[in-house]
Amino acid sequence: MRWIKSQVKELGINPNMITASGGSAGGLISILLAAGNDFNHDDDDLKINTRPSSLVLFNPQFEIAPKLPTYQPIINRSKEINPLNNLNEATPPTLILHGTEDEFIPISSVKSLQKKMTSYGVRSELVLYDRQKHEFYNKNKYSETLLEVDKFLVSLGYLNNPAD
Repeated sequence: MRWIKSQVKELGINPNMITASGGSAGGLISILLAAGNDFNHDDDDLKINTRPSSLVLFNPQFEIAPKLPTYQPIINRSKEINPLNNLNEATPPTLILHGTEDEFIPISSVKSLQKKMTSYGVRSELVLYDRQKHEFYNKNKYSETLLEVDKFLVSLGYLNNPAD
């Protein structure tokens, strides 16, 4: 994110219209970008913040899976990484797309995330997909989720019209 923001002129993008988006663990990473906490590399220019101007989260992950080797380097920071601990008034407007039968991320967790965002006055939209499991947006409901994302981005002024 810092690299993108440092290259806005070269890339021809508006730094105030950057959406972070991800599914599952990518949703977790997007929330952490928005939190602006201290997950930095020694070479990072800390004058450039990591906060996007909006979030689009597909079945966002909430917990670090302790048995997966990829999480071992950060397992001792699991409370700090929990999305519910990384929300505040500066959290950007957020769209959450979630399947009601997600086998990894309970719908109650997503509703808690949305409720906490709302308590901070953050715009948070939750779109539920009936009888859909984890990663449904890549398969069963690709067009529908893409349209929801377009509508959200249009409402923020990032796009002119939703896709047909």
